[in-house]
Parts: sequence; C-alpha cells; structure tokens
Amino acid sequence: MLLDATTSSLGTVEASQEFCVYGTPLETFLWWTWTYDSSLFRVTADSQNGNGSFILRGINDLEYEIEIASVDDGFSENLREGTPSNTRWRGHGDLSCANYSDENMRITIRVPQEQLESAIGNSYTDTLTLTVELE
Repeated sequence: MLLDATTSSLGTVEASQEFCVYGTPLETFLWWTWTYDSSLFRVTADSQNGNGSFILRGINDLEYEIEIASVDDGFSENLREGTPSNTRWRGHGDLSCANYSDENMRITIRVPQEQLESAIGNSYTDTLTLTVELE
C-alpha cells in the first residue's frame, strides 16, 4: 500500500486496505446440533525500521500507527510493533474468501499530524510485514 502525503498536509493522513484471512473450518456438536465456524487468529505487525514502534525512515524518522479491524463487526485494535494482537479474530470460512471478493479484515495506516509537521524531507519509507497466527 502506498500512502501519499506532503508535509503541508492538514490533519492526520491515513490509508486503508481490506484483505482476507482464511480460518480452518471447525465443526462442533452442541446441544444436539452441529455448528460450523472457523478458527481464530492473531495478527502481528513488524516494521522493518521499527524497534517497538512503527517507523518511517527518511532524513529524520517519523512514527506511524497501525489499526487492524474486522470488516464484519467493525471491532478494531491499534497494534504495537512486533507484538501479537490482544484480539483473536475469526477467520473466513471459505478458502477462496468467496472467490476473492469477500474480505474480512481491514488494515489502516495513520501518520499523525504532529509527525508530518516534524518531517524534514519529502520521502519516507518502511516495509510492514503482517504475520497471521492461527490459534
């Protein structure tokens, strides 16, 4: 995902992208009926430049924020760099996520206004890696 901003931008700059996480289907016999669900997972976000914080590297460093959310219920969590999410989300029950048209998660990247105001250069980069761990 590419996030375009200039140091003259007003307010927080953000960009979002939806994606799908498949969860292994689970069958449970409960009260004389079968229930169908999918496995739970956690997400860890790692910043190539970070060490406990998400860092955009340029002439100086800028911190940014990551929010992960369920598209279905809107529940979200702000992630800490290198730390698994506290929230356990339910994976999509269809391996192809309904022919790749039914994303169940959203990632939002935010660069706060105070970070933009402290920017000296005009080009900042980072590589963010998301790791999904099934429970």
